[in-house]
Amino acid sequence: MPWLSYQKALNRALGDEMARDPAVFVLGEDVRVAVSNVTAGLLKRFGPDRVLDTPLSEQAFTGFATGAALRGRRPVIEFQIPALLYLAFEQIVNQAHKFSLMTGGQARVPVTYLVPGSGS
Repeated sequence: MPWLSYQKALNRALGDEMARDPAVFVLGEDVRVAVSNVTAGLLKRFGPDRVLDTPLSEQAFTGFATGAALRGRRPVIEFQIPALLYLAFEQIVNQAHKFSLMTGGQARVPVTYLVPGSGS
């Protein structure tokens, strides 16, 4: 078994899922240039329709991802600065998380939130 850094393992898993399921896409600030290296090579492999750079508004792209998930897509949001996650926390815990509960399981919100940490 090869030894991989956490970032390389995430990159490989993300690439595998994007290849397996065309509904999976990545969005966030500077994901096309792979600032954290988690999305390295994904733009070239999957194109700009599935690797989306967003404006500097955590609330906006978190809401966008929740809506996309409700419509059947499978967004992966990469937050570049962990402290800014607090700006979108209400949307994550009171909207995205509770939609399936509020609809009796009729709606699903398959969103993945990727938050970088220290180290490599």
